[in-house]
Formats: sequence, structure tokens, C-alpha cells
Amino acid sequence: MKNAFNDRVKSVRLKLYRVAAGSISFLLAASVISPASLQVFAEGEPVQVSTPLLITEIVPNTDNKDGSDAYEYCELYNTSNTALSMDQYVLRYINGEKVTEWTLPAGTTVIPANGTLILRVHNEVTDSITEDEFRSKIGVSENVPVAYVNEETGGFANTGERTFAIDVKATGQRIASITYNNGANQVLANRAIAFGYTEGSVEQPILTYDGNLTPGVIDSKMAYTVQTGGTASLSGSAEAAEGSN
Repeated sequence: MKNAFNDRVKSVRLKLYRVAAGSISFLLAASVISPASLQVFAEGEPVQVSTPLLITEIVPNTDNKDGSDAYEYCELYNTSNTALSMDQYVLRYINGEKVTEWTLPAGTTVIPANGTLILRVHNEVTDSITEDEFRSKIGVSENVPVAYVNEETGGFANTGERTFAIDVKATGQRIASITYNNGANQVLANRAIAFGYTEGSVEQPILTYDGNLTPGVIDSKMAYTVQTGGTASLSGSAEAAEGSN
């Protein structure tokens, strides 16, 4: 069944073109990186992606092991044409006034240019599942990097409003943020929450709570959206992102 999203949002097929870096840059430690190597066109209107990283997919509610979600993950997408070290960023998981920082292994966690990174949460249950088992269960290609967060955590909550954000470590500047279960509990078992991009905004819109699990595969889901009184999707319509496995 389609979300109410489809009733108020017009989905159109977009094309991606590589273009010169955008005019907005983020100061990262001692270097400057130009975040926007992609330009999105919706019905002929160019939209510049002005952030180097997007949160494109979260799966909070998965098959259990020992009574806990065992395969949950988050997908990050590097929109730039330069490999990005996650040493420059901190992830923040926000529950009301409680903010928990998540970091990744220093010096080893790199997202390829125009590529993705799959984040796994770190706890006793997830640690008991090997990376090969995780990749096989979720369907993560061997060429897609997978990383554990350093901090032990219960992971993404299935109920209650939560926000997940990416901040520049050196400055605290927020470059991407998503919120789910805002207003009501909508997380579904073994379904992906897919997020889009609104031009000029750090806050990313929810595209669906009922997406297929597509870790590491941006082309098959809606990675970008454009606010023009509605929302436009990348490489397929809202129907394509929902559907069944």
C-alpha cells in the first residue's frame, strides 16, 4: 500500500550529470572540499547538491538474534568526486535532549568517490554475526565498504522519534540530518526508510518507510529530491522504491 507521501508528492525520473564542483564548500580540518560533484535535473531545472554526504537509507527493525535486531544498518552516500575519510565527521544519534556521538575506526573508514558506506551498530548481538554473514543476509556487494561504529549502542530505535545527523568534527557544522517516526511510529519490519535531498536544506525528507533493502545501490532508490511544491525522485518513481523484495 502506498504511503500518503505519494498523494502529495509528484515523482519524476531524474538524470544525473557530473559537473564542476558547487559553490558551497565545507571547511574540514585544514582542507576545503567541494561537496557537489553532481547536478540533478527535474523537468529541466538544475539542482545543485550542496553537501558531500547524504543519509540515504536506514533499516532499524530487522530479523532478531537473542531477542534483538541483528542486521540493522545505515547507508551513507558520498556525493563528491573525491574519496572522503570519515575521520572528518562525527555521527549524532538524537533522542529528545539525549545526544549520542558515534564515530568510526580512525584512519580506515573511507567512502569512495560517488560511493556508499554501510554502517553497522556495535553491540553483543551484532558482534556475534560475521561481516560475511551480514553481507549475505542483507545483500551487500563485496565491493561496498562496511564499517562498525566504535561505540557500543542499542542501535536505531523501532519506536519513538529519532534524529540521525552528520556533523563536521572540527567545526560542528551539520551537513545532513534525518528524522524518523516523527508524529507516529512508522518503522516496518525488514523494510528500509529511504531519504531524499531538498535543495539548499540540511534536513532530508523521508521518501518511504516501506522501501526495499538496497544497501550500496543508489540507482535503484530515490537518493535526491527537489522541493518544487512536490518532491522529485532519482532514477525511478516512488512506486519503484516501495514494492516487495
